[in-house]
Amino acid sequence: MAEEKNTMPEGTKTGTDGAEGTQDTSGRTFTQDDVNRIVQDRLQKERAKVDADREKQYADREKQYADREAELARREFVLEARKELSDRGLPEDLIDALNMSDKETFKNSLGIIEKYMKDSTEESNREYEQNRAVFTMPMHYGGVKDNIRAAMGLK
Repeated sequence: MAEEKNTMPEGTKTGTDGAEGTQDTSGRTFTQDDVNRIVQDRLQKERAKVDADREKQYADREKQYADREAELARREFVLEARKELSDRGLPEDLIDALNMSDKETFKNSLGIIEKYMKDSTEESNREYEQNRAVFTMPMHYGGVKDNIRAAMGLK
């Protein structure tokens, strides 16, 4: 390859738009290989900067997708939890009181609440049975009921 001489003075700076900047007064000449090396270095720096920007954009998008996926998983978990409460006959308002950090913790806290609610229900049923008044009809009751049936034309 034949070396060509470039008579661009040393220190002449061209920006990305090709405009010339300040010039050094030494008047050094560059070979074509020197110019190629300088251009390649600048291109490599620009490519690295563009690649870094792309990597940052890619990482940001990945984070957004991960956040969306986590939010959808949380919503799905809440819906499943509401269904579980409904299936067990518990009020759905309990969802705010239960620990929902993960499925296993939710099941454990649901089991504890369910146990106490059943115990409470059974206790209140026993109290109700013990304290309720029992009304029975007398064995020889025939007056009022028969008159009503007779008035209605029933036998």
